[in-house]
Amino acid sequence: MLDLNDFPEFKPLQENHQAIIAELQRVQLWLDYRSDVYNADGDCIFMHGEGWQIWPVYFGMTEPADIFKVDGMTEHEVSTFCGMLPADFPVTTELLSVIPSVNYAAFSKLSASTSLTPHSHENPDSLILHMALEIPPRCGLRIDGEMHRWGRPGEQVIFDDNKLHSAWNLSQQDRIVLYVDFER
Repeated sequence: MLDLNDFPEFKPLQENHQAIIAELQRVQLWLDYRSDVYNADGDCIFMHGEGWQIWPVYFGMTEPADIFKVDGMTEHEVSTFCGMLPADFPVTTELLSVIPSVNYAAFSKLSASTSLTPHSHENPDSLILHMALEIPPRCGLRIDGEMHRWGRPGEQVIFDDNKLHSAWNLSQQDRIVLYVDFER
């Protein structure tokens, strides 16, 4: 995990986490996360349990259509979906839009009794920030051998997802973080 003091541009997200949580409460539809690491059957090789889902909230340098082409959405779904972002999440969008390094951000839900086994991605140009939003007990991350247990909403972790990492939610409630992909 990286030192949060080296990334002061993300402090306003933490200071406004309650407003972001209020916007999160309006999410009605979650998209199944489509991994970049699959087995021969086409299933995510590192997910165990009910599921990992996302709801994108911001696109900076990254084109939404490019992300969702990879994720298998139709052009109509992409245009419908992307047309809703700023209107549905004005506070989150405003906070993220003033951070020039942000490529992409989403609410990320790890369902109850779900874990992500150790894995890494090929993402050499980015780092990842997770900010706790809805955090039940008994959930956390392990990044390159270092463990982080979530404690409270607003808490942030920054890491390199090219390194081996995993996550777990051993509770009976969903765990939701704000996932931010940003330029190194």
